[in-house]
Formats: sequence, C-alpha cells, structure tokens
Amino acid sequence: KDPDIAAAMVRKNIEIEGIVEAGKLLTLTADRAENIGFADGVFNTRSDLYEELDLSGAAEMMAEQAPAERFARYVTRPYIAPILVTVGLVALAVEVLVAGFGLAGIVSILAFALYFGGHMIAGFAGQEVIFLFIAGVILLLIEAFVPSFGIIGLGGMGAIVASIVLSAATTGAGVRILLMSIVLTAVVMAVLFQYLKKTNRWTHIVLQ
Repeated sequence: KDPDIAAAMVRKNIEIEGIVEAGKLLTLTADRAENIGFADGVFNTRSDLYEELDLSGAAEMMAEQAPAERFARYVTRPYIAPILVTVGLVALAVEVLVAGFGLAGIVSILAFALYFGGHMIAGFAGQEVIFLFIAGVILLLIEAFVPSFGIIGLGGMGAIVASIVLSAATTGAGVRILLMSIVLTAVVMAVLFQYLKKTNRWTHIVLQ
C-alpha cells in the first residue's frame, strides 16, 4: 500500500493530488479506501470475505469473553470507575465519622474491591496499588486517634490518591477519575451532612 497515504493520516504537510491537500489530515471511509487502492475490499459478512479468499469451506471458531473479562470491561468504563471510587470514599468518610464498623465500612470495601479488582483483571494495575491503598487507610485511621498536626493524615490521603491514579489505564485517565470522584464525593457528603445533623448519631459526634 502507498506509504504516503498512511503518512497523510497523521501529517498535515503531506499533499496527494486528488486525495488530500496540504494542511489537512487525510480521513478515509472504507469505500473511499477501496476506491483509491488502500484497501483490498469491503465485505459485509465474514462469509463474503471467506468466499473472496477462496476459504468458503473453512471451519470457524469464535473465542468468547470470559466472565472476568466482561466484568473488567464494565467496571473500568469512564463513567463507572468514578462512581465506584465515589461510593468508596463516601462510605469510608461515613465510617470514620460514625463510631464502630458497620454497613458503611462494608460498602466502602466492596466499592474499592470492585474498582481495584476490575483494573487488575484488565491488566492496568498490580498488587502494589492495593498495598498503597491499604497503607493510606491505615494512616487515616492512625490520624483519627493520634494527633500529628495532619501530617499522617496527609500521607494517608496521598497514598489513597496515588493508588487510585496508578491503577487506571493511563495517568491522565486516573487523574480524570480522581477529579470526578472528588466532585461527586463533595456533593454527596454535603447532602449527607445535612441529613446527619438531624439524626441522633450526630449528638455522639459533635457536642450540642
């Protein structure tokens, strides 16, 4: 195939008469690629392709996605991952505010397990992000009971932030997931704060 056509798809300074002018990137539809000789053919079905290649009698075997692969694809979607992180962070914050391990703690563990588990199955992250996240949670719990002027708490938050960002497919994707989660968490916590002030549990947290 003509290498100039391929180069014109990524370099604006290439001009090919009758195909693309200088200053524009070349974009080809399937039919146009066939018309200019950059594709050998366009086929609507695999059977049509087999017939063209004289392979109409060939056996065909399809590889199906495993359940774990489907799970990983779902939880790593751009709009699912931030929701899981948000649920995990909100539940973690509620668990810290309300004494004793309860439903919020279980929800937080499940949400982060789904987030990190999906990204590990997808091959985006390794076990190090799990250790980093657990270390961050431990540091936050220590901060809750041992005064350190916020140093231990900041270290814990930094570890949790790093684990979320590093577990994503790319650093940019991780930052986007984190920023979306922070915004959603702030909104949800503001609503929960108004609700908690009206419950009996709030009197055990803050003096009236």
